[in-house]
Parts: sequence; structure tokens; C-alpha cells
Amino acid sequence: MKLSKKELIVSLSIIFGIALINFSGIFVDNYPMNDEDNNWGFAFKYYTANKLLEGEFPLWNNLFFTGMPFFEQEVTSNPLNFISFVLAFLLIFIKNPYFAYSLIILVQIFLMGWFAYFVSRRVFQLAPLASYFVAVIYMLNMGQMERVAWMPGAFVVAPLLILCADHIAKGRILFYSILCALFQAIGFYFGSSVSTAWASIVFIFFLSYFLIIKYGFSLKVFKIFTISTAIIYGILFLLTSVIMVPFLNSMGDLHSVANKCD
Repeated sequence: MKLSKKELIVSLSIIFGIALINFSGIFVDNYPMNDEDNNWGFAFKYYTANKLLEGEFPLWNNLFFTGMPFFEQEVTSNPLNFISFVLAFLLIFIKNPYFAYSLIILVQIFLMGWFAYFVSRRVFQLAPLASYFVAVIYMLNMGQMERVAWMPGAFVVAPLLILCADHIAKGRILFYSILCALFQAIGFYFGSSVSTAWASIVFIFFLSYFLIIKYGFSLKVFKIFTISTAIIYGILFLLTSVIMVPFLNSMGDLHSVANKCD
């Protein structure tokens, strides 16, 4: 089901309005997400953004103990995390870092809602009212709100992974497998490997569901599933290895290991 131009504009406006009302506190106290996890995520990204504005990639964190490689939740505050670049760019024009960061979160929450609406209409062919209900539940549920400042990257694109799964099950394997890998890479660089793993589980579930609904328990299901996942996760590995390989190599510097006494 294709969305008309009128429905596209109306749905974008309504969902953005809902997200804006929910985060209207950013215009009052600038940073309404006052809890430990979100403040923690903000602190690391603000540090990263300041270093980027100074022309430095903060590969080393000298603020923890005697120093350690600068990682926080794998890629969440690595210099290659795209949110750090966006925040650094906004800080050029917006002097209040809390407000700038809250705007980033607002946009991500809005995209989560609208993508959920789009997939509900396009893939599952739900009525508009039901699709709005799905969008609100998805973007404003407490699980998202609890980690909104540092994990939403892959959750933003998760509905689009369902869209890709639907097209792959219909036989459009190569293009939508590549597109799915790109979506997951975007989620990885805007979020964390943890949220990317959860989004992958969502994709695998719906791909399996669509394939079984269309072909039953046949050999074709196994063939399409194997080819598409091999393409997707092969490309995803190449796109994310620039972060994950150095991170895994530095794990020995991040954790203490008890030594046996002779």
C-alpha cells in the first residue's frame, strides 16, 4: 500500500507533533531526560564533540584512572559515532549543549515513530488509526525512553529492516539485502552494537515469518534465508569492522585480569 502525498504530510506532522509534545521540556529546562543512563551517555558524547571541535579524535581517555582507550558502550562515544559529529556541528550554532543534544534525541524519536507508521501501512496494511497507535507505542514505550540518549540508533531503523525482510521474502534479494546491511550499519554508527544486535533479531524473526508464510517449510525458504543473511552480514561486518576490530583488540586494556601468584 502506497501512501498518498496528503497522508505522507499529515502523518509526518502528527507524529512529529506527538514527539514534540512529549519532549516539550527541552524548551523549558533544556534537558528533560534526567536519569543516570542518559546523563552518562550525554557526558561522553559532549566530551567527544568538544574534542572534535578542537580538531582531535579522543582515542585516549585520560579522565578514567590513569588512562584507558576511549570507549563507552562499544561505539557509542567513539569519534566515528555519527551522533558525536552531529552534536559537534550543532554546538557551532547552539551554545547550550543540553538543548542541542535533546534536539538530536527528539529527531531520533520522531523517526522511530514515523518509520513504524510507514511500515504498518506499507507492509502490514493496517488502517491509519491503528498505524498511529503502533507508532506511538513504539517511539514512546518505557524501554526506549530508558535508553533514549545512547541506544536508539538501530531502533530507529528497525522498522525499515522489517520492510527489507518483506521485499526479500518476495524475491527481491540482492537490492534489499544490500539496503538492509546499510540500514543496520547506520543504526550501528548512530547507536551501539547492543541495539544493532537487537535490531538484527527483529529482522531475522520477520524474515523467517514472511518466508514461511509465503513458501511454507520448503527448501526455498532455506535458500533465500541463507543467501540474504550471508550478503547482509558480510557487508555489515565490512562496514563495522573499522570500529569493532580495534575495539576487540583493545579489550585487554579495558578489563583487569587477576594474576596468579607463584
